[in-house]
Amino acid sequence: MIVQRVFVAAQPSEGRGYLLDELRRLGCESVGPFSSCFDALQQLPNSRVQMGILSFRLADGTSSEIERRLRSAGTPIVYQVPPGHDKMPVRLRDGRLIAVPHELPVGDLLDIIESDPDLVAGAAA
Repeated sequence: MIVQRVFVAAQPSEGRGYLLDELRRLGCESVGPFSSCFDALQQLPNSRVQMGILSFRLADGTSSEIERRLRSAGTPIVYQVPPGHDKMPVRLRDGRLIAVPHELPVGDLLDIIESDPDLVAGAAA
């Protein structure tokens, strides 16, 4: 499996609990979860991860700086967006970034990351 460690910065919710349980079940280690940008940014320099899963809004602001730092390391990023988002699913190809609905099974999410060489290329080891 390419994705072994996942950086998670997301608001507390049922969806976040499900995500963490599924990552464990699939053999992935979660770094986090972090509910605030401050906490996430404090831990990020010490984290070697293969993927980031982010919510856009965190307790103390947006996750834009977390995204910027992950992208600069070549790490694929997945944004989880709320159900009913009018542009779902959206795949943004200007870097290693995709947006998926909360309901997407985590196994499918890992399959997307692992089966797309362009998305995974350059990911942090």
